[in-house]
Amino acid sequence: MVLMGEPASSWLWPKGLMSGSKKVSTCTLGPASDAGQERDFDVADSMEKGLAHELVTDFMYSLPQASWLWKFHVDRSHDRKQYRLFSENGEFLLYAKVSSKNLSVNFFTYDPKDKDCLLFDPNKPAFTMKFKALTNEWQLIQERCDKCCYSPEHLLCSCGGRREVASIRHTQQNVGDGISHCMDVYIISGDSMHCQDTWVESSQKRQLGVHRLMTKLPIWNADLQSLVLDFKGRKVIPSSKNFQLATRDDPNHIVCQYAKLAHQKFSLDFRYPITAIQAFGISLTSPFWEC
Repeated sequence: MVLMGEPASSWLWPKGLMSGSKKVSTCTLGPASDAGQERDFDVADSMEKGLAHELVTDFMYSLPQASWLWKFHVDRSHDRKQYRLFSENGEFLLYAKVSSKNLSVNFFTYDPKDKDCLLFDPNKPAFTMKFKALTNEWQLIQERCDKCCYSPEHLLCSCGGRREVASIRHTQQNVGDGISHCMDVYIISGDSMHCQDTWVESSQKRQLGVHRLMTKLPIWNADLQSLVLDFKGRKVIPSSKNFQLATRDDPNHIVCQYAKLAHQKFSLDFRYPITAIQAFGISLTSPFWEC
């Protein structure tokens, strides 16, 4: 997987693909079933074709630290229920299926449109994101851990098999004569991840030392009678879904930006410490601002 950045250079990403030493486990627990054996053969066949993406940890690595934003883009389906994340050179990374009714999003490492890969299972997302109405907050969960997803229950690691990746709280703030949609984001990685069964409040997250990101507020332009943001390096279309995230300690240090490029295409640019799944998940909460 090759990323193009500024200045011109290339990196292999995710980092899990750099060494080429990782192998996909195709073992199953308990008595072998016809369905399990069939999937094992499908995984092996997909590995030979270079189409197997069973390791979700690859999407939990931060990109190499840089002074620029790594560029990606998101394609949206006409019904606005399906989203696909691509690298700047057009390589598929993640697929997301949105449920407006349930206020949830499922993320997959396989594209159902890819007829050459038989591993897509709509019932087995790699990540899920759900809305908590009482706190106006989204919780992004890694649904399986590469370290213990094939282990017996008594040998699961500290994550308990599932773990929180990020939480995003939506708010609004008056700016000039306009109203800006805002986010307060906690991104969680490494040792700071915890079992998803215990909801961690914001005060506790601060003590865990996780990264906190906040919306960079737009500026009210009296001539245009609208709120404006400067998306450097991108020619964007004005949209209420456009946003930029900066670190809490430095409001001018942009680490993620999402903006409309065309009718069904959006830019998604980010850098350390945010990861691909975190950036993609955060961006897909913005369509729900109108709910």
